[in-house]
Amino acid sequence: MNTKCPDGLTVLMSNLARIHANLRFADAKAGAVLVINTSLMGVMYSLLDKASCSTAESMDFYVPSLLAISSLLIGAGFSVSVLWPRADRFVKRGRGLLDPVRIAQYKCDEFLEEISAAESKLIYKHAQELTWDVSKIDRAKYRMLDIALKVSVVAWMFTVSLIAVIIMKATA
Repeated sequence: MNTKCPDGLTVLMSNLARIHANLRFADAKAGAVLVINTSLMGVMYSLLDKASCSTAESMDFYVPSLLAISSLLIGAGFSVSVLWPRADRFVKRGRGLLDPVRIAQYKCDEFLEEISAAESKLIYKHAQELTWDVSKIDRAKYRMLDIALKVSVVAWMFTVSLIAVIIMKATA
């Protein structure tokens, strides 16, 4: 059994891979929430479009429908905020050797010269910075995803209940 402790750069790259997997998962969840919310908004809009606001009974449907659509829209908005890229805020850190946002600040020949001359200590420092930067992005995405899911689950329950009531009234 090999008990040798991995070197720091290996640990950083492993953490970075795990963080990137988390980011992809958060984006996938946010995309699914966005699809569900917009689909339910479409259903509610079509039901609202068929109702007229002239009777008290249709007003009993109209107000809850607007609340359902509003809550679905809020959940969709938080989902979009999860999908929104956040890496540009690290541009102010200056040029870097590992982060695409910071690499893009170089001209091609400057970057090739810099990376060729870089010592392992500098590469390790940039790996540490990149891991920290990406972990901050991961944390921000999951905060927004948490809000999007909480708002959306409540909106889904409300919307599905409202649709069920409409179907029961239509079949009665």
